[in-house]
Order: sequence, then structure tokens, then C-alpha cells
Amino acid sequence: MSALQVGRVRALSSPVFRGTALATAVSTVGVLPAYLAGALAPQIREDLGIGPAAVGLALSACFLSQSLFSARLGRIVDRLGAITSLRAAALATAVVAGTIAAAAGSFAMLVVLLLATGTINGIAQLASSATVADSVPLRRQGVAFGIKEAAKPGATLLCGIAVPLVVLIDWRWAFVVCAMLALTLLWASKGQSRARTRETKVNPAGRAPLALVMLAVAAALGSAVGTTAGTFMVDTFMSGGMSAGAAGALLMVGSVTSIVIRIVIGLRADRMERGHLLRVAGLLAAGAPGFVLLAVGSGAILVLGAMLAFGGGWGWAGLLNYAVVRRNQATAATAAGVVLGGASFGGGSGPLLFGLVAEHASYATGWWLCAAFALVAAAIVLAARTRLARQSPMGSGQPSPRPTARPA
Repeated sequence: MSALQVGRVRALSSPVFRGTALATAVSTVGVLPAYLAGALAPQIREDLGIGPAAVGLALSACFLSQSLFSARLGRIVDRLGAITSLRAAALATAVVAGTIAAAAGSFAMLVVLLLATGTINGIAQLASSATVADSVPLRRQGVAFGIKEAAKPGATLLCGIAVPLVVLIDWRWAFVVCAMLALTLLWASKGQSRARTRETKVNPAGRAPLALVMLAVAAALGSAVGTTAGTFMVDTFMSGGMSAGAAGALLMVGSVTSIVIRIVIGLRADRMERGHLLRVAGLLAAGAPGFVLLAVGSGAILVLGAMLAFGGGWGWAGLLNYAVVRRNQATAATAAGVVLGGASFGGGSGPLLFGLVAEHASYATGWWLCAAFALVAAAIVLAARTRLARQSPMGSGQPSPRPTARPA
């Protein structure tokens, strides 16, 4: 074996690679049941006899439950350790996805199962952030968070693949595959060392700083439009007469764009000491024209709209998460939980609002509303950045002191 091959084997077996890979995979599978429910909405609606607003309500239940408990979940993850929490999330995802496939015969049952999915996904996302903070050196965390946060568009990419396939079979088989993936990750996590535990307070008063709350609000608006794009894009265009294959391909194009943007912006973040939040605001603002194109475009214009909407309107999440964790290394999951609470609230309320607008007005009106939300979110991020610039340590551009304890 050559020296280059040996180097590659060592890189793939390193704690940095294994930690990032496991965090990304569990993040993807943890959110997959919710996005499958959105992408397969036409088939689910036909089977259960419900409308677009009901689908939005079911998905809102998922993300709102995550929002309700995210701050507490962050403290739990910091106490239990990231790997233990990742394993618990993988097992619970397998159980819920399997139950959806086997027993979701009514709208009420689907809502209950998606409620459970939201809490489980909260654990998965926060444990993944803590895993990256534990196993990846600070100088490489930008790209690591970019890869980890590519999990959500990665989930929509899998949904885009699933859409044309389930036309030939029952939609429930997609959830069976999801359960199998989760069990595979549970088995794969056996060799991963336990991460250290952390302190559980964001600050001595136990309250999140105002700037962090502002970022949570911006994340709520940004996540509302991003989750809506992943949830309703297929339904929008199939309702307009597009084939399932073409709509799924459009979702795949947008998802790949978001994945690439998150990783590339993460690579650049590792080379920058400042300006992370400025770029978050820029991405959100760049997404607004994409939603406008989804509202008014056709043909090739829709491809451009999907790329802008996903790349900008949903490409910011990794960089925002990195900026927050970078400044709160000692309480990574707890601080990330504050922002995740906002993001989850937006992820829950966005599809519900869009579903209501689509049912009582039009899909185009819903996309125009998404464009407005993206611009407001960008403005709030800029305001939070200004406030952080006056504070320490968050405003100094330097991370808070990292504990010396390392994973075993």
C-alpha cells in the first residue's frame, strides 16, 4: 500500500472524520420522516383523504414540538454526552418511521407520530452539533458544520429520489427504508468513543443573551421558508400539472445546490475570523429572488428559482450554527438549542402557514410570502451582528474558552 493510500485510510479512520460522518448521517435520518411526509404529500393526501392545510398542520406539529423542547433538549444532550444522545435518536427514529409505515392509517395518528419525530429530531440535531464541537478542531469546524448542516437538504435530496419511485409502490415503503437506515446508523455508532459532557447554562442567569434570541428569531423566519421549500415544492408543481419525476428532479436540483453552498461556505468560514453573520444575512437575502421565481416562473426559470431558494434561502444554516457554537464552545448544545428552538418554530409554522395560504389563496402567494420572510430574516441577522460587535466574548469574534477535557 502506498503512502498516499495509507494517508487516506488514516484520514477515514480518524475521530474527526468518523465524528463528522456520524453527526451528518444521524442529522439526515433524524429529519427524514418529516421531509418524507412533505415530499410524499400528494400520495399521503390521497390515501388519508386530507388537504394541503392538513399536511401543513401535521408537519407543523413535528417542528413545533421540537421548538417547544429544544432548549431543554440541549441541556440534556450536554449532560448525557453527544454519542449517547445520537444513539438514542437513531433508535427512536427507527421506531417512529417503522410505526408510520405500519400503523399511520389516519390523520390523527400521523400527527401523533410526527410530534414524536420532532422531539427525536431535536435530540439528533443538537447531539450532532455537540459531536462536531467535541471531535473536530476549531480551525476545521466551519467545513464540519457545513457538512453536518447539509443533512437537511440531504434529506430532501433523498425525498426527491423517493418521489418518482413511490409512484410505482406504496408511499409507506419509503418510511420502511428510513427505519432501516436509522438501525444501520445505530449499529455503526458502536465503535464511536463517548464524547465529554458539558456545563448546561448559557450564562450565569440561565437566560439566553438578547443577541442569541435575535438570531433565533431570524432562524425562525429563515427556517420557515427553507422548510416550506423542502416540503411544498413537489406538491406545488404537481398541482400545476408537472409530472412526479420532473417535480422530484427539481427538488433534487435545489437540494444539491443547498448541500454545495453549505459545504463551500463552511470551507470559507474556516479561513475567516469575522464576517460569518454578514454572510448569513447575504445568503438569506439572495434566497428571496428565488422564491419570487418559484411564484411566477415556468420551465427553466423554475430551475433557477429552486437553486436560489435552496442555495440562499436555505444555505445559511450551517454557517449560523457554526457562528453560534464557535462563540459558545463550552455549552455547544445548550447555545445551539436556543437557535434551534427558533428554527424549529419556523419550521413548524412555515408549512402550516403556507398550506393555509395555498388552500385559500394560491401557491404563488405563499412563495411571495416566503420571499418577504427571507428579507426580514436577513435584516434581523444584521441587527444581531451589530449588537454582538458591542459585546464580549461573542462580539469580539473570538470563541469562548473551550474546556480542556477531551473525548476518551
